[in-house]
Amino acid sequence: MTQFGVPVPLRACCSGRGRSIHIWRSHAFAILVLFFGVGFADTLADAAFVSTKEVEMDAIFGQASFGLNPIDIRYLPTVTYVDPNLLNINTSAKLSSLFSLAPPPLAHNVYFVDTVDWCSGFNTGIVGCGSLPGNDFVVESGYASGSSGAELLGHELAHNLALGHVGNNSSQDNLLNPVVGYPGPNTTALTVAQANTILSRPTVQTDISNGSLYIEIQPVLIVASLVPEPSSLALILGIFGMSTLGFRRQRA
Repeated sequence: MTQFGVPVPLRACCSGRGRSIHIWRSHAFAILVLFFGVGFADTLADAAFVSTKEVEMDAIFGQASFGLNPIDIRYLPTVTYVDPNLLNINTSAKLSSLFSLAPPPLAHNVYFVDTVDWCSGFNTGIVGCGSLPGNDFVVESGYASGSSGAELLGHELAHNLALGHVGNNSSQDNLLNPVVGYPGPNTTALTVAQANTILSRPTVQTDISNGSLYIEIQPVLIVASLVPEPSSLALILGIFGMSTLGFRRQRA
């Protein structure tokens, strides 16, 4: 529940080319919604999985606009969270529940789910949503693993780092453009002013060993249940069988 007079982070999301765009704003939220077009079937996920795109993320947050202060994106080990109700984010309550999982100190949580259909409003075209500013963002696993995955991850992280949308769907030369995956000369560009805003954020940390800058991201994989892979299950059953055989031999 939002109380009057209490600052509430905005929510912002983004997605790919060939889709119409709708933006709703209130005193508490900002959202970009777009509709899937033909040719994006490969971005759909059957189950949540993690794609960090770490090399591409390092390039985005280490580009020339950061000058002598490139930021290294560091991923912590993936945390698995079992809750089938959160695989499909389609209500405000689910999004709030997801974002209530506290990240490690000075880190950002990125949640990997099947679908994101809510970001201050319902629409099946949403593929990501992030607090503006804040420490939480969520992405659809399928889209994050695709060719524009780093752009999506970087875009939502940049919202956490206090950057709002710039331009429109006909100006595709900035990471914070409302549409990701649109052909352009440099769709992951950041201006010097945007880079300076990011550099001023408290989650940009300094490595005491060499003075370099970094941001920590905690991947959180949402799953319906913890089911061993077939190979792991076979190994478990094999070990169990061997243990049982040994036990019987000791008793014989």
